[in-house]
Amino acid sequence: MFAPAEVERRTFELSAFGAAAAIALVSSGFALAALLVAEPRVFNLESVMWRAAAAAGIAIRSPAPVLLLALVLERIFPLISNQRSVTRGLGQDLVWYAVDYARELSWIPLLFVLLFWLKHSTLGERDLLPQGVTPAPILWGIGILAGDFLAYWSHRLRHGVTLLWNFHAVHHSQRELNFFTQNRFHDVDELIDLTIRTLPLLMLNAGWPLVGLYAAISQAHFRLYHSNIRGNYGFFRYILVTPQLHRIHHGRDARHLNRNFGVFFSFWDRAFGTQYVNHEEYPEALGIEDQEFPIEQGTRVRDFPRVFAAQMVYPFRKMLRSDG
Repeated sequence: MFAPAEVERRTFELSAFGAAAAIALVSSGFALAALLVAEPRVFNLESVMWRAAAAAGIAIRSPAPVLLLALVLERIFPLISNQRSVTRGLGQDLVWYAVDYARELSWIPLLFVLLFWLKHSTLGERDLLPQGVTPAPILWGIGILAGDFLAYWSHRLRHGVTLLWNFHAVHHSQRELNFFTQNRFHDVDELIDLTIRTLPLLMLNAGWPLVGLYAAISQAHFRLYHSNIRGNYGFFRYILVTPQLHRIHHGRDARHLNRNFGVFFSFWDRAFGTQYVNHEEYPEALGIEDQEFPIEQGTRVRDFPRVFAAQMVYPFRKMLRSDG
């Protein structure tokens, strides 16, 4: 745990006025979406949505705007003031980022095709909630909440079931959280997470544009709460996962284990009793206890590919040893 002097450092949080302004901004976005649906003759809805989805795709593949914001916030509200910007953990996560890029050009599009096929093979042209009766923004909101609700329980399951934890442990192996830690996920873990979070949107016939927008917003949110930002977001900590909440989740202290499973929204933890109540606590010891996990700290840069391969193989080695 940081010393008391560190705890008194400035924290990034929104005032009640700032929170109200942000809520008003989001509400106006929903109102615009409703207007687009209600008056298709005035607005070219399909063109607007597809252009927005294209912009979202660019945002996902080019994290520069969010990275700039993260660097500014890290400068003003640093969690660890003496943490170097370039660390072994960051270097290894950049390897994972490159691998994640390859995923999105290979098996992830095929996964979405499979999910669309499953939707049409089970429901055909029918939807769980009929369009035209339920306003589109409400459909989208239900889809996003349902996806995050399932992601919360999936996250708990991946911590509670040893077989699944072996894959999810790869993400928790990072001892130096940074902007690119979000990309440190084993392919099996990524497959499970994407399927569970996306399927409700598809079952509601949300379509590709909304999926792209939701993915872009999620990626930005996930990257920020993995960054070196001392922030609990003030009022918004009751709604969104914050850097402080998620750092607790990555802590090695026994008091922090099995806490703060929220993926996008934080209120699931409060509702199901898994939230760590102290929102001013920032653990220093991160990572997993398994001494057999191949960590990058203490290795040479040229060894990063070898370490990555060992991290990918780690879950399978654990399963083989447990069977033996």
